[in-house]
Amino acid sequence: MPEADDGATIRIPGEDDQLQILELLLRVFQRWPAFELPVPPLEHLRWKLRSDPIAARHHRIAEIDGRIVALILRIVRRVRVRGRDCLARDGVDAAVDPRYQGRGLYRAVVGDTYESPEVAAFGLGFWFSTNPKTIVRSMPLEVKLPGNPIQVLRKPCRPRAIVARRREKHGGRLPAPLAVSRITLQRVLHRLRHWPYWRRSRCPGAIRTLERFDDRIEAFFDEAARPFDFAVVRTRDYLNWRYFDPASGRFTVRVAEEEGRLLGYLVFKITHGEATSPTCWRCRGGPRWCGPWSRMLSVSSGRRVSSRSPAG
Repeated sequence: MPEADDGATIRIPGEDDQLQILELLLRVFQRWPAFELPVPPLEHLRWKLRSDPIAARHHRIAEIDGRIVALILRIVRRVRVRGRDCLARDGVDAAVDPRYQGRGLYRAVVGDTYESPEVAAFGLGFWFSTNPKTIVRSMPLEVKLPGNPIQVLRKPCRPRAIVARRREKHGGRLPAPLAVSRITLQRVLHRLRHWPYWRRSRCPGAIRTLERFDDRIEAFFDEAARPFDFAVVRTRDYLNWRYFDPASGRFTVRVAEEEGRLLGYLVFKITHGEATSPTCWRCRGGPRWCGPWSRMLSVSSGRRVSSRSPAG
């Protein structure tokens, strides 16, 4: 087991370390995870640690005097790039004990994962951070990012919130009530000009709520992903782990079927009375965002759907 400059031992965590990992996450973030779940935080941690049979070998912790003081957790999944499947890993959680920050522990933990011979098996890596220091440190690396930027779409939009954000950043020329009225009028005109908002959606098949994904999903994904250069591979095991394990959250999956053939699916969850859809795929024409589909599949929930680009 390698050691960092300050004597920390860096190693792969085991089952006995899970409680200490959770304690460190709570010390650093006060609340972890940052959203409501139907299970205790420890169950969510265990769910995250088992994203793939090989995932356990790609987490790292740093230990000083028997105490875990730094960590990085990763999700392992398959991605398809121009018809070829390869492994990818996402850095999903990273933390350093406040009493040990500024000593290079995080750099040492990340460096240990890249020195491992197992890193050669991965064709892609992802990370996401809202920490300004992490973002600034990464910019000088001049790493060319693959693919296209992810566009985040949210509806329904809230005119008052939009006006408040614009005024905070750029100021405003119109009085706030007039600015809100302008956005509201633009929304009405947009609905009149685009038929999905006022013409009833038509679907050739039946729609039902799914309890678990079955073997049909893999053939469906092969066909739906064909037009795309990049897509996270949707296998039965991956989707059931991601959306049907209670430790991942409360998700609802609706599918459209025709004579036993899967035509498409929509995943969403209800948060504060609003439905958020993290992924939506359909077979004809490939996976795409479909206003009518989102509306059609959410009708029976009695909620409005806020759509985002498919994250998997």
